[in-house]
Amino acid sequence: MSERITCQKEAILNYLRSVRTHPTAREVYLSVKKQLPRISLGTVYRNLNLMKERGEIIELPGEPSRYDAETSPHIHFICENCGRAFDILDEAKKELLVGKEIAGRKIPAGIIKNYQISFFGVCQDCIKKQGRKFNGKILKKENMACKRKNTKNTKKKAQKCAPRRKCARKKTAK
Repeated sequence: MSERITCQKEAILNYLRSVRTHPTAREVYLSVKKQLPRISLGTVYRNLNLMKERGEIIELPGEPSRYDAETSPHIHFICENCGRAFDILDEAKKELLVGKEIAGRKIPAGIIKNYQISFFGVCQDCIKKQGRKFNGKILKKENMACKRKNTKNTKKKAQKCAPRRKCARKKTAK
C-alpha cells in the first residue's frame, strides 16, 4: 500500500533537500510556514518522524535534533556549543576509511548496511566568538577571562581581567 504524498510532506522534504544547514524541526517549521501558513509544528514533527522511519531523511544526534535529507553514508561534525552540524564528507572519510567503503563489508557481528559517524567539538565560529585560541586544544572558558565585582562602586559592575590563572584586579582611574 502506497502512502499518499501531502503538500506538507512535499514542502518539508523539498526544504530539507534545498539546505545544507541540518535544520531543527522548529527551523523547518518556520521556513515551511512561509509557503504553507496553516501548517502546525505538530505536523512538521509527525512528518519528520515518518520520513525518518522510511529512510527518506536522517536525524542527527544531539539536542535539539537536526535533520538531513542526504541519506547516503557520510560524516558530520556537530558543535557542542551552538549545536550546528556540518558535513565533513571527504576530509574525515579519507582519514578514517583510507578510501575503503564500509557499507557491504562483512564483520564478525554481521554485514554493515549503512553507517552514521558524528564528531563532536567546537566550530570555528564559536571559537572566534568566544575569543578562544585554538592551538591543538581548546582553552577552558574559566581561564580565558575572570570577573571581579567592584565593591567600591554601588552599581557593582563586573570587570574583565587579563587571561591568567589568578587575576589581579586592575585599578580604574577616576
